[in-house]
Amino acid sequence: MEKAHAEKGFYERETRFYAELGDNINVRTPIVYHTDMDLSAGDHVLLLEDLQYLLAGDQVLGCNEGEARAAMRYLSALHSSWWNDDRLDSIPWLLDTGMVEFYGQAAELYTKVYEPGLDRLSDWLPPGIEGMARQLMPTIPWFFKTVSSEPRTLCHRDFRLGNLFFSSGNSGDDVEVAAVDWEQVGPQRGAAEVAYFMCWSLDTEDRRRIKPGLLQEYHAGLLAGGVHDYSYENFMLDYRTGLLRNLFTLLIVVGNLPEDRYRDDITNSAIFKPMAIRMQTLIDWDCDELIPG
Repeated sequence: MEKAHAEKGFYERETRFYAELGDNINVRTPIVYHTDMDLSAGDHVLLLEDLQYLLAGDQVLGCNEGEARAAMRYLSALHSSWWNDDRLDSIPWLLDTGMVEFYGQAAELYTKVYEPGLDRLSDWLPPGIEGMARQLMPTIPWFFKTVSSEPRTLCHRDFRLGNLFFSSGNSGDDVEVAAVDWEQVGPQRGAAEVAYFMCWSLDTEDRRRIKPGLLQEYHAGLLAGGVHDYSYENFMLDYRTGLLRNLFTLLIVVGNLPEDRYRDDITNSAIFKPMAIRMQTLIDWDCDELIPG
């Protein structure tokens, strides 16, 4: 795993993020004490602040409304400060999923593993998701091209509870967030990142109850941060499109696991069952209507 991450540039990307962009990010990340790397040897060193005094997010349990609101404020602050910024094209080490070679590779991988993924998750996936997965299969290049086109901004790209730390607070207004694991940082549509967080981080009933306020809070944060000519209607369309990535990601992860590892891992139902159930988000938002015919 470590060798694969090094070969794909994950470690270099995260090291460069802290070394080169840390001072240009207006959201909370760990304090950086030291960075170093030797690309020829594949060695990377990061000495970062210990965040154990904060509350670690739990992907399986999900988050509460206050934490979700804090996450929306975090994303709107990050995204508005890099909205369609020319710097996105001048930083060569950022992960650009809009490149033809990237979404070509993604399509090839999805074609190989989505059937095993569907088979392993069949007991938990909501009705309609299997058909949506098959419908999505030939359109992966369209998806990545779409979410990587303007309006673009700098995105964490793995903004989920497992990579977030929260301060304690009495309400959503006084909860703060710190994000770690910037290995996939790069440009894409910010709404896709919101969709990624919403689908993975909230149980279905919680999401249905509080989602309107969360989405409105994010969009209002963009406007307050100086973003213009991006209506709430356009944001909603981008959000619904972005939700499709969650299905793609889930099937890639589950379908790509070696059979012996999947069979012997007793935590599969504890981890993957809630993730599969949360695909109901795509049904609720009629995401199949957006997939090209």
